[in-house]
Amino acid sequence: MTGTKSNIALVILAAGASTRMGRPKQLLPWGQDNLLRHAIKQAHGTGLKQILVVLGANAQVIKKNLGPHFVDTVTNPDWEEGLGSSLSYGIQQLLASQQSFKGVLIMLADQPLVDKDYLNELITAFETREKGIVVTSYGQRVGVPAVFHSRYFERLKALNKDFGAKEIIQRHKNDMFVVDPKGKAVDVDTRDVYERLWKEAGDDNKQ
Repeated sequence: MTGTKSNIALVILAAGASTRMGRPKQLLPWGQDNLLRHAIKQAHGTGLKQILVVLGANAQVIKKNLGPHFVDTVTNPDWEEGLGSSLSYGIQQLLASQQSFKGVLIMLADQPLVDKDYLNELITAFETREKGIVVTSYGQRVGVPAVFHSRYFERLKALNKDFGAKEIIQRHKNDMFVVDPKGKAVDVDTRDVYERLWKEAGDDNKQ
């Protein structure tokens, strides 16, 4: 199982402009880190060897605030086209590396409650359930964090502002396994959500 797991790449999407937050939310404090550094730490906790961060807006400022992070970073020149564009760009970079990956785990930089345990749960489901797509449940819908088998790489590479990963998921429901995040998959989209999550984290956020 270790050999299989090490053959999965992990992509962190962190390209958004965070206009509603008034500052790059990737750099919002979280514990002793910021949101992006926290996400990177959780990614490292999976033991996966290939971790790629896709930046976009404010890329230079964000890079300067990453500190030692031991991941590869790329900047999507078309980040303004949305999440699908950044996901596509990340897949393009993985394919260009000429490494052979069995799958890719996609996560967001702005879900601080998504921890290494949940990411490992997704990976385990991918390794054991014999499904090509393992997704996170959001009640009546599903989404990322998610793991996609390499047979979907070309479809992911073709994503754009008009065609996102949800279309791929919808078309291949028979090849999908859904995991309950138990409240962990919460996006920091507004200042209110960020402050609520910070308070709920309590002492854990002061470590």
